[in-house]
Amino acid sequence: MRLIKLTDSLTEERFYVDFDKVTDIEYKGSTIIWCGEQSVMVKESPEQIDKLVKQEKGDLNIELIIFTINGYTYKFKGVKNLTPTTNGITFEYFGASTKVWRKATFDYRGISGYAIENEKEF
Repeated sequence: MRLIKLTDSLTEERFYVDFDKVTDIEYKGSTIIWCGEQSVMVKESPEQIDKLVKQEKGDLNIELIIFTINGYTYKFKGVKNLTPTTNGITFEYFGASTKVWRKATFDYRGISGYAIENEKEF
């Protein structure tokens, strides 16, 4: 189940759509999402919906900067699956020099803060 939060084009209310059940998306002045025989018109464009689905799947690459308590700064590009945990954060990144995908974990005790690419909410 992949629930994506969208906006009803008529009422402006936010609701979830299960994209595992979406059969078609069409654009005719507004975006229409089809789930079998049922449809709903949403405010988001097909491009915005595509970005939200990629974000939910973990396919949207973002930039992450981590600041440590020791004064070091680490910059990661192509970050996927950024997940806050009870003890810190985990994420996947593509190593620029090694050309290998890796999973990283940072403990909050060693982080003074972190910044992610500023994504506007639709």
